This record gives sequence, C-alpha cells and structure tokens, in this order.
Amino acid sequence: MTQKPASSALHSSPATPRELFTALAAGAVLLLVVHALGRFMYTPLLPYLVNDGLFSAADGAAVATWNYMGYLMGAVLAIRWHRIVHIRRILPLAVAVHIATTVLVAVETDLTAISTTRWLNGVANGVVFVQAPALILEWLVLRNRASLSGLVYFGVGFGLLLSAGVVSGTADWLEGPERWWPAAVISVPLAAWGTWKLMQLDVPMHPPVAINNCGEALSTVDMESPGCDILALKINFAIQLAGVLAAVVIPGALGLILCAILVGVTFLGTVLLTQRIGRALHPHQGPRLSAAMVALYGFTQMVGPWLTKQWLDAGGTLASAFGIGVGALLFGWVFLLFVPRPDVWHSRSV
Repeated sequence: MTQKPASSALHSSPATPRELFTALAAGAVLLLVVHALGRFMYTPLLPYLVNDGLFSAADGAAVATWNYMGYLMGAVLAIRWHRIVHIRRILPLAVAVHIATTVLVAVETDLTAISTTRWLNGVANGVVFVQAPALILEWLVLRNRASLSGLVYFGVGFGLLLSAGVVSGTADWLEGPERWWPAAVISVPLAAWGTWKLMQLDVPMHPPVAINNCGEALSTVDMESPGCDILALKINFAIQLAGVLAAVVIPGALGLILCAILVGVTFLGTVLLTQRIGRALHPHQGPRLSAAMVALYGFTQMVGPWLTKQWLDAGGTLASAFGIGVGALLFGWVFLLFVPRPDVWHSRSV
C-alpha cells in the first residue's frame, strides 16, 4: 500500500521574502550573541585578561573549560526540553540568563565567581544554540523552505569577526573584567530583538500530521530534503577527509593550513546537514535530535584534545594523530552510505 499525498493543509501559508529574512536574521543574531560574543570572544580576550592580572593562564584555561562544560550541559538539557512548547518557554529564559551572566562577568574579580558565571553562561549558550535553529527549522519546514536553514549559522561566522574586532578595538581603554562591557552592551539590544522575532514565529505546538492508507499518523516531513542533504553531507565529509589527509601527507605549515581551511569551512555544514537529515527521517523528533547531536559534538570536542594529548604523551606523533582523524572520518563516511533517503525510509512504515 502506498502513502496518500500529504495535504497542502499540512503546511502554513508560504512565507514572504521579508518574513524569511526576518526569521533567519533573528536566529543569526541570537547565535552571534550567545556563541560569538558570549563564548568565542573569550579566546582573544584571554591574553589581555592574563596580562591585566585578573587570573593566570592556567586559571584562564580552567575558566574556559567550565564554560565549555556548561555548553555541553545546556545541549543535554535541550534534549529534555525539545518540544515547541518547551522552546517557547525556555529560549527567552536562556537568553536572559546569557545576558545577565555577560553583565556579571564584566564586574567580577573573584576566580570562583568568574568560573561559576562562565559555566552558567555556557549552559545558556548550549540551550540557545540548539533551540533557536531548531525552532526556525520547524517554521521553515512548514513552508517547504528548509533548504534555507543553514543561513542562520552566518551569525556564528560574522560574530567571530565582530568579537575579534571588539576586543582589539577596545584593548587600549579597558582593563580587567570591564573588557566584557562592549559585549554586554552590544548583546542586550540584539538579544532582545532576536528573541522577540523568534517568539512571533507561527509554529504549532503540535505538528500537523498526514494519514497513510493504514490509518497511521505521519508527522509532517520536509519535502525538499529526500537525498539532497545526504549527498551534500557525503561531499562535506569528503572535503573534511581531504583536509585532515593534507595534514598527514603534506609536511610543515602548508598541510596544517589546508587542514584548518578545509575542515573549518565544512564544520558547521556537518552540523546543519545532520540536523536536517535527522529531522527528515524522524520529523516528530527534530529538536530533540538536534540537541542530541550538538551534545555529542560538544562531548567529542572536549574529549578529542585530551585523547590527542594522551597519544602524544605515549610517544605518538602529531602526524599519526591526524592519521587517526582520517580513519575516524572514513568510519563516518562509510556509515553515511547506509543512511536511507527520507522518502524510502518513510515508505517502509506504510
């Protein structure tokens, strides 16, 4: 038996270009605030904070670890709070916590207080980084425009440039914790606007469903994704594989630079493509799958450097460590060959 065509009633009215731009811009702005100004800005700030005597380099690294642990915990919490009704309640709260902790860290000088604040900031970052793109993806799917979902991550890239410019531009007239004030001042209006716009998105609390010939309910599936995202992810993996392989076979700085470029330009592509594929295969679990994958990324990003250090301490070389990375990417690429097309996957349940 075959599935009946999904009714057009399953999708909201088509979005205008202005509505699409506003939704994507709002999500990009929130990612800029929490992920760039909130998290990655710490990297260029760290040398200045150490030179100012706020803490030592070792203490600064510990603060960064607390923030990253918070980010991982936030992503895990988002697995629990994955429904649209949860997102509408938790997302504004997480943004508020992020803003509050950004202001607090601009006045704190005690190391314990700084570490605690940065940990809580990371929790808020993890929640927003999962929930904002997930909400936008659900909104886009209802309008058959899921292919645009990746544009929300422009906020991360642009935010990295902005945060570096803010740090260098204010380096000579700020000192110590007050170096965080520019991030706080910029974040408040951007976060308020982005949250306001996302909360206005028309996404039903309970997704509409289609009924197959067996009388079974099927959640709305993004019709743009059969096969395209899987092919794109295969290409993405191949580019990353070429990048890591370059670090193995090309000696010196050139191989490392090629690795950084090829892996760097495809990293967020891996994130958004796996999110879309996961949602296409399991439409009713979209936000939860996004949260689980981000949490997994966060965990491996923490464990990876530690494992590499253990390998080097045991006598391994940097080239051989990259060789392990090549094997890991090949492992993932092979498993990707077994991921079914969404239309084939859903036909099995009919």
